[in-house]
Amino acid sequence: MKNISILVLLAGLLGLGTASCEPEYDTPPIPSIPEGKLITIDTLWAWYAAGGSQSITEDYSLYGVITTDESTGAFYKEAYIQDGNRGIRLRMTASSSLTIGDSVRIYLKGTYLDMYNELIQLDSVNPDDNIIIQSNGNTITPLNLDITDLSAVETIGTQDFYTYQSRFVQLDGVEFGSTGVTWADAVNQFSVNHNLNDCNGGTVLIRASGYANFAGDVVPSGNGTFLGIMGVYGTDIQMYARTPDNLTMDGSRCGAISCDPVAALSETFASFTNGGTADEACWETVATVGSMKWSISNISGDNLAQGSILGTSDSSNEMWLISPEITYAGTNILSFQSAVQNWNHDGLSVYILTNYSGNPNSATQTAITGATIAGSSSGNNTLVSSGNINISSFISSGNYRIAFKYNASGVGGQTSTYKVDNVILTQ
Repeated sequence: MKNISILVLLAGLLGLGTASCEPEYDTPPIPSIPEGKLITIDTLWAWYAAGGSQSITEDYSLYGVITTDESTGAFYKEAYIQDGNRGIRLRMTASSSLTIGDSVRIYLKGTYLDMYNELIQLDSVNPDDNIIIQSNGNTITPLNLDITDLSAVETIGTQDFYTYQSRFVQLDGVEFGSTGVTWADAVNQFSVNHNLNDCNGGTVLIRASGYANFAGDVVPSGNGTFLGIMGVYGTDIQMYARTPDNLTMDGSRCGAISCDPVAALSETFASFTNGGTADEACWETVATVGSMKWSISNISGDNLAQGSILGTSDSSNEMWLISPEITYAGTNILSFQSAVQNWNHDGLSVYILTNYSGNPNSATQTAITGATIAGSSSGNNTLVSSGNINISSFISSGNYRIAFKYNASGVGGQTSTYKVDNVILTQ
């Protein structure tokens, strides 16, 4: 006990003696990593082509810019780096704090150059001993390629290599083959492959990690620009997304037509499929009574839209042919042509629809009066011109659609077939 008391007293005195002194901190040593001879990534490719897998035992360094990081979980203990002409994968011994845009020097002594499933890589890179960050936030301009360009191969020595492997690449005009699916299996943390297609039949695989923080997000559904790293796995070319935030893929998909509001119409139905329904090129056909819809028929080689109940057992029908949305202008003038076949009732009427969202009976309907429509005195399948109709006589503002309504009743003997063609709306 006595000895303990003396020790406590001495400790207290020492504490008092040092409390008035300014503390001195050790300055951590500045890491010094040799530079050695400078080479490029192109040199590493040539080394591999000449000698295959090999340890690097001498003082060499290369400079480049980091194009991936581990922040999203899409990459783990790896990074991709590129200089002016080439890219290469860095496989590291531990996770690193590298960020996209870091300009770095890679000290190569102690690393291992090899190939993993046809992808050239620099293995055994120690983030502390082999990487020196020179600066941050450097801009990386992606290499703009088409999907077909990705398969470019060049021969170095006697070996063939994919030219653009490990490069940061931009692909324009592309879309995922499947929509409504997630990037990967976030629950089981399984990676998933997706097809990325262009509008010319080109396809490349997109590989997404189940560990990525966006694994459970749904892939973009539109067409646009994909940014990522080109990888190789055996005979497959793969692209790796760094983050969905880099992607702009909200455009119309291949073959789709943008249905934004139009200022004018000039519809002859010539491009529509004869015998098909009339719901092409942003036109819609809706059956509100019965099952029949407007279809495309033909008179002497001229396609036109047709409302008919022939071939159905429905007792009555009401079907709508609805134009694309139109931007209102006070000078809008509408004209169209109509024809009737085997007339026994007046079955065609024309409306302006506003506030339309898929059901014409839920929209605001304004009947267009004063238009000339084929009827009892018209010749069979003879097109009749409506005359010019001033839209401002019926509405004064707001986007709208032109809608042709066909009514028929088999039970009532009202079975005339009506046809519409050459719908013109000028500004």
